[in-house]
Amino acid sequence: MAKLIGIAVKQKKRAPMQTLETAFISCDKGVASEFRGKPSKRQVTVISEKAWQEANAQLKTDLPWTTRRANLLVDGLDLENTSGKMITVGDVQLLITQETEPCYRMEEAAEGLLDALKPKWRGGVCCRVISEGKVEIGDDVILSENQTTETKTQNDKAISATKNWLEHFVIAHNFCPFAAKPFNEDRIRYVNCSATDEDELVNALVGEILFLKEAKQQETETTILIVPLMLADFLEYNQFLDVVDSIIHELKVEGLIQVASFHPDYQFADLDKDDVRNYTNRSPYPMFHLIRESSIEKAREQMDTESIPDRNMDLLMDLGIEKVKKNWEN
Repeated sequence: MAKLIGIAVKQKKRAPMQTLETAFISCDKGVASEFRGKPSKRQVTVISEKAWQEANAQLKTDLPWTTRRANLLVDGLDLENTSGKMITVGDVQLLITQETEPCYRMEEAAEGLLDALKPKWRGGVCCRVISEGKVEIGDDVILSENQTTETKTQNDKAISATKNWLEHFVIAHNFCPFAAKPFNEDRIRYVNCSATDEDELVNALVGEILFLKEAKQQETETTILIVPLMLADFLEYNQFLDVVDSIIHELKVEGLIQVASFHPDYQFADLDKDDVRNYTNRSPYPMFHLIRESSIEKAREQMDTESIPDRNMDLLMDLGIEKVKKNWEN
């Protein structure tokens, strides 16, 4: 069984690495408030003991593993070509996003170290925190596929259905005039959430809100969090929106991020369940649309956004319930 044999963090840029016996790894701060621990593709870095020793052997040196400035050192894992796989340490799950490419600082540490780390992903991997918890030296470490074939199929289906709805219903009818541009530029982040209880969903929402807050807008304009395994009942979904409001408040992102609600059985308070106007907020699955407030303000400068809901409802009434149902279901 692979083991966790090292934990290290830095508190600021270029600060020396501080080794720890135990640490809490969180979705919003990474390893023990690591300087680079904010939500991103390289929130946590992991290196293999074997790979590090191979680099040392090539240079005929005995440099400590902290020279690499990684957060976790594991023994018994081969990390080469593992993008998309999951590292599990106790309750913590880390999604491997990419290889950690060695930088010029390695050459400052030892001549030739930069080149010695390039083969076979010796520099380690970058990870994003999926689930948080406490880790300590000696913990078992498991490397696994991120998803079973069945789960991956479900994931692909949920995202495909959402994209199809967005393109052929929302954008086709111009329900959201500023959706086409990020859709065509592939700047919409689609996340299929596997949560089956409220705590898991809250963690997913927190992670995605913080991710969007820190993400570059030219890469990620907005996020759609899809929830296929829970909140199928619209009343339960509607009640959960109070939790969403609390999350926005607690994360202090009011004025930065807002959440729009969509559900297969969405029903406005003053409308009957079968009223065609409910389709302005109906979607293939329960979902939460995370939107940058700055994007909304920019849209307001370009058009009368206040009239969009009424215009959409008028269009739906003109189309009629049968035509809208057929179009929405297709």
